[in-house]
Amino acid sequence: MSPAAGRRRVGGLPPQPPGPPGRWRSAPGIPTSPRPRPPRRVLRGWRRLPALGARRRSCGPRHGGPGRARRLLLSQLFQPLNLQVGGSEAGWEGRAGEPLCRSQKLMLQGGLIHPASPGCYYYLPPAVRAMEKLVKVMDEEMQAVGGQKLNMPSLSSAELWRASGRWERMGPELFRLADRHGKGYCLGPTHEEAVTELVAAHTNLSYKQLPLRLYQVTRKFRDEPKPRFGLLRSREFYMKDMYTFDASEEAARQTYDLVCGAYCSLFDRLGLPFVKVRADTGSIGGTMSHEFQLPADIGEDRLVLCPEGHFAANVETLNREQTSCPTCGEKLTQTKGIEVGHTFYLGTKYSSVSNAVFLSPENKPQLAEMGCYGLGVTRILAASIEVLSTEDRIRWPSLIAPYQLCFIPPKRGSKEEEEGAALLERAYDDLAEALPHLARDSVLDDRTQLTIGKRLKDANKLGYPYVVIAGKRVCEDPPVFEVWNQNAGEVLFLTKEGVIELMSKVLNSVACFIGNYRSALNDAIQAKKLKPTHLKAIIRGALCHMELKNFSEAIAWCEEGLRIDSKEKKLVEMRAKADKFKRAEERDARKAKVMEKKEQCQKEILLAAIKERNIKLVLEPSNEEEEISDGLAELSIDGFHSDNATGAKVHLDADGNLHWPVLFLYPEHEQTDFIAAFHENSR
Repeated sequence: MSPAAGRRRVGGLPPQPPGPPGRWRSAPGIPTSPRPRPPRRVLRGWRRLPALGARRRSCGPRHGGPGRARRLLLSQLFQPLNLQVGGSEAGWEGRAGEPLCRSQKLMLQGGLIHPASPGCYYYLPPAVRAMEKLVKVMDEEMQAVGGQKLNMPSLSSAELWRASGRWERMGPELFRLADRHGKGYCLGPTHEEAVTELVAAHTNLSYKQLPLRLYQVTRKFRDEPKPRFGLLRSREFYMKDMYTFDASEEAARQTYDLVCGAYCSLFDRLGLPFVKVRADTGSIGGTMSHEFQLPADIGEDRLVLCPEGHFAANVETLNREQTSCPTCGEKLTQTKGIEVGHTFYLGTKYSSVSNAVFLSPENKPQLAEMGCYGLGVTRILAASIEVLSTEDRIRWPSLIAPYQLCFIPPKRGSKEEEEGAALLERAYDDLAEALPHLARDSVLDDRTQLTIGKRLKDANKLGYPYVVIAGKRVCEDPPVFEVWNQNAGEVLFLTKEGVIELMSKVLNSVACFIGNYRSALNDAIQAKKLKPTHLKAIIRGALCHMELKNFSEAIAWCEEGLRIDSKEKKLVEMRAKADKFKRAEERDARKAKVMEKKEQCQKEILLAAIKERNIKLVLEPSNEEEEISDGLAELSIDGFHSDNATGAKVHLDADGNLHWPVLFLYPEHEQTDFIAAFHENSR
């Protein structure tokens, strides 16, 4: 039988000779070449399709055995690669000859984004993974300062924007549209008007519910006159925007400082060289504003900085005569920056328009003091690549890299292929078993028709922090893998156990850094199972128990480690600290028990006083643990029940007189009045 006769038919077409590869390398990608591509053999895993009648060699199941993690193959990722894009190229942005900035070029080359129209992009799976990781870190920082996440509609009514004055002030940057009834809307670039209307709709907002800190992560829209530089200046983008409501100016300024501190923490965790500068309030308004900038030559904002760090501002806020630092007198230096965050103290600018009020302690309506705080999610992605990467290599912040690890098996037909592929496969599976979270963060470059050098070069360009290669030394006894730390620029030669230990350390460091201590603890437990004397895993596990406030477990882990090395300084110090915290926890528990008993006694006295007055009581059943602990809060008096929204409770004063929370109803006027402590002898 001829070779042609042995070829399989695809879609009824006759067999054809292999054609030249398309511009995009990954199998699911759409070729950009105008020539139709003939059917071709598809590589699956590390196996090549055998000739007809030949025995197929197996390098193990693609999905692994029972309990094995599914291997993620590069050829199956929808990441169309074009690693040859130049400094400027027609078609990428719709304007021929326009220069591309570094992040734009690298993101296009690496299959992270694809242009849809000027200023609008498809976000491809690796970019979405990075974005989801970034949003997770943002969620942690926002919730650490009391943020509550919600979603608001992208469409805002024209009436809202006209009321605040921004319908006219925003000018042509605002995307406007009308529905079939002629009612005007806009696609929100920010949501000050919408969130203020939301809060204003709840007329019973109490001062006890403040501060209120609401945030969302959604798409935003801005009709940029000249969108450019990829995700750095686009028409459609993702943003995290927080809106805060406080009872006083002093409290609002404290919130402002708190959220700014959370932003600083976020950028520190990402390892980005940011500066916080004084800024103009612009069309959003308010009385105070700061920008968070990443210094970069491609930036469009001009900044002035004190070399001693005493002063930083956007030039928009300065007069021309100011050339020295107002604090130390040093000459100010100028640089360019990319704005990645912006904060505003708004005062009552928006709450006064929508009548967003709360009830003060005197039960009087009072305007809420507001602030708004934005982070450009997609801009941070692009700006991170812009400031950390080289001209031909992506460098991600460790916390948000789409994948942490890339495996590269031997080239097809090489002398290492048979043994090296099986060993690397086993290393992949063992690593996934020891570190389950890493399995979802690992990819295998199965393009075995390419040399190891070519695939390593591509891995460099795509920004994998670590690359494990089955090279020439994989045939040694014991087998040795090459491990490339791309960010540090170093190469290690490790056995399979050494690779697992290294990645355990890296993954646990990342997990602890993002505050995911339970994940880090699970990985430490798995690492200890593989190697009971793994001292670093024991230290990491003890640290996780400390952060999770499991002090007894932390002591047990420390003692286990000290049996291995009795002089390990970290374990000795952690053991003493855990013992101290455990004693304090037990002491606090005893105090809480005494207080609980005292409160129960007071409640019984109060209940007896109510019964003495022949007041009918009805106990409302509740499944809420918090409500059960406040037993008297559920009492119904003569069939009337209050949800106790303000937190007021019936109580006895020092003279034995009862004070009741009382709600007065005026149905004819559709109004109410509330008194938190109404004396029982009042007339």
